[in-house]
Amino acid sequence: MASAPTQLAFDDLLDGCARRDAGVAAAGLGTPAALDSVWRQAARDVVHNLAATGAEFSAVDVRYRAGDPPVPNMLGAAFLAARKARLIVRVGFTTNPIPSAHARTIATYRGAT
Repeated sequence: MASAPTQLAFDDLLDGCARRDAGVAAAGLGTPAALDSVWRQAARDVVHNLAATGAEFSAVDVRYRAGDPPVPNMLGAAFLAARKARLIVRVGFTTNPIPSAHARTIATYRGAT
């Protein structure tokens, strides 16, 4: 007989959030600072421009326009920063069209109003 799932405590959630934020802050630490800075600014500009259109977009759109990040985690960090700044909101999900992504589900966003 399987046991009932254990409910996570609020402290576990806070610990998870702290670990996520530390990972986001560390994304790119092993890359040359200039490369990190150039890609980060390009991604920020692309997210701002896509948000301003009012259309739905995903990480695939940002990656297509800004290029591959020096460290894969940097793409997620760019979205997290934009969400925390209330520039974008998650509005749904879609299938990643990149073949190597094996059709996994990814979030879609729109500029916050």
